[in-house]
Amino acid sequence: TEMESDAEHGRSRDAFGFVVPEEFLRTYKQFHRTLWDVPADVMSRIDDLLDEGLNVHPPRKESWKRELKAGMPMVHRGEVWLVSSGIKRRLLAERESYVAVCKRAETEESPSAEEIKLDLHRTYAGHPVFSSKSGQEILNRVLTRYALRNPVLGYCQGLNFICALFLMFMDEEAAFWA
Repeated sequence: TEMESDAEHGRSRDAFGFVVPEEFLRTYKQFHRTLWDVPADVMSRIDDLLDEGLNVHPPRKESWKRELKAGMPMVHRGEVWLVSSGIKRRLLAERESYVAVCKRAETEESPSAEEIKLDLHRTYAGHPVFSSKSGQEILNRVLTRYALRNPVLGYCQGLNFICALFLMFMDEEAAFWA
């Protein structure tokens, strides 16, 4: 959906859960209508580009450039980022590695666990997903798994916001690889 009403507080929220100030509401709706209401032929072309991008990396520049300039529909943004960056191929190739780190996280605590927990409630504090217990648990899982997989970096302040942004567009596994 394009907009949600936050009836409890009388505010409008965008598709990602952020409050849209009343003075920007009309402009916001007009702009986002172009990114949500996408003709079937455009969606079909983008689906073809995504399929191509999995087989050819980097994807053919001109065809991607043309579609990106036209505006990428919201429903495809996470997938387009994953494919065009090459992360989707890595995700598919290293799925077993992700499963292994998930199992490891069940029994092993990350050296960064306390730092991560300190930042969870600070991550987009006004956002309905990330201010909820379940949203913070998802964010914690991704950050902890990443810290276990990459112990040299582990966790650093600010990674929580980057990860949360990825989680607005993709699932936990994709956000982990991104």
